Amino acid sequence: MLLSLKAQLGLFLKKYLLQFRSFFKYGVVGVLFTLIGPAFFLLLSLYLPRVMAIVISEPLLYASKYFLYKNWVYVYRRVNFPLYLCQVIPLYFVSILLIRLTQQSLTSLQAIILVVVVNGFLGYWWGC
Repeated sequence: MLLSLKAQLGLFLKKYLLQFRSFFKYGVVGVLFTLIGPAFFLLLSLYLPRVMAIVISEPLLYASKYFLYKNWVYVYRRVNFPLYLCQVIPLYFVSILLIRLTQQSLTSLQAIILVVVVNGFLGYWWGC
């Protein structure tokens, strides 16, 4: 009985550590892309119109994030690409809309901060 209890405890700890590790990696990817995404947009917006910069930067960032989720964060679980697309496509269009609506009223930096905040709340609510 004691061995069985030890085995169960060992399996529980292993499962818990794998989940914690995935959760930690998920957080790292989130923080990383919260910094890289706006920086990449701001760099592109120096050379391109803001709407074009967001149209180019967002798909590249979402694709990179998907591959990190698939190959680093959730190595032991399947990452569903169609579901991922269903979650990020609305956020993509919200980003374009916000950048377009704020072209005359906000700087590029202010606009991308607004996009990060709004998409952060929407992404959490939407399930991303």
